[in-house]
Amino acid sequence: MLYDAVGCLIYILAVYGLLVLILSIAESIRCRVRDRRPKVRIILLVRNAEEHIEYIVRSAVKKDMAGRLLSDAKIAVVDTDSSDNTYMLLEKLQNAYPGIEVFKLAEMDKILTDHVKEAQ
Repeated sequence: MLYDAVGCLIYILAVYGLLVLILSIAESIRCRVRDRRPKVRIILLVRNAEEHIEYIVRSAVKKDMAGRLLSDAKIAVVDTDSSDNTYMLLEKLQNAYPGIEVFKLAEMDKILTDHVKEAQ
């Protein structure tokens, strides 16, 4: 009797898992088929982050966060006048990963105006 109850529970959980999988696939397809995705961009402001920036950017790229969340699948990283090698590291990462855009603080206006023009 206990064996039958455990077997029944396993079947119920398997069916539930299958339904959740099918619903998540359907939702994913529905989200892509609907109207254009809203214009969204992640902008990271960094300063003197030489020790941590590579880990942060590589983690974001590895998890494909921009591709899942954003309309243009790009992450803009703005160096706010770092006194260390943060900007040099960001440039190397930009060459390695095309989904990253690197700017200096003086170019911040360019990022915002370009994004507003694209949205219109």
